[in-house]
This record gives sequence, structure tokens and C-alpha cells, in this order.
Amino acid sequence: MTVNDRSIDLAAKIERLERELATLKAELQSDADARLLHVLAAHVGDFCFSAKELVAHARLDAELRAALGPCVLSPRRVGKWLARLAARSISNGRTTDPSLRCVANDESGCVWRVTNSG
Repeated sequence: MTVNDRSIDLAAKIERLERELATLKAELQSDADARLLHVLAAHVGDFCFSAKELVAHARLDAELRAALGPCVLSPRRVGKWLARLAARSISNGRTTDPSLRCVANDESGCVWRVTNSG
């Protein structure tokens, strides 16, 4: 096997590993998204909230804090995550999966509400 053959083989392996890593990252993000929606449904219920209020509440609620992960310190990052969640449908095939939508805007951004699809 020549050096060029090894380089081509190595490049193909790197490309395959990068695709696998991208797939794993997407799966992890999807799991985190679904977990956050279910935690929001359980802990916020039918109340409307802003990202800033959610961050404040997470300081007192360990499960919510864990679901928010590294975003927990930044209302702006939480707001961007919520906007991304609202823009796409997260469903595991269950009719009771919660969904998120911006119901109003105030001086700090969107006012969010979690609803159950079922």
C-alpha cells in the first residue's frame, strides 16, 4: 500500500467518522429538545413565560435546570433554543407530545406557552 493509498483510506475513514459524529450530535440534540419540552410541560403547565422567567425558575428547580443544561445562565440562549423548538415539530409518535409557541411579545422578547398536542 502506497502513501497515497493510505492517505485516501485515512480521508475516507475521517469522512465516515465525521458523518457518524454529526448523526450522534443530532440525535443528542433531539433528545435534549424532547426532554426540555416534557420538563416544561410538567413544570410550567399552562402558564405563559419568558426566557428570563424560565431561567429564574430554573435556579429553584433542579430538573428544569438540568434540562436547560449550559443554557441555564443565559436568557438569550434559552430564548434562541425555545425559538428553534417552536419552529420545528418534535414528535416521538405520541399524540400527547407537548409543543411550544410564542403567544405574544413583550419588552424582553417572546412570551412562550407549552401545549399538549393530544
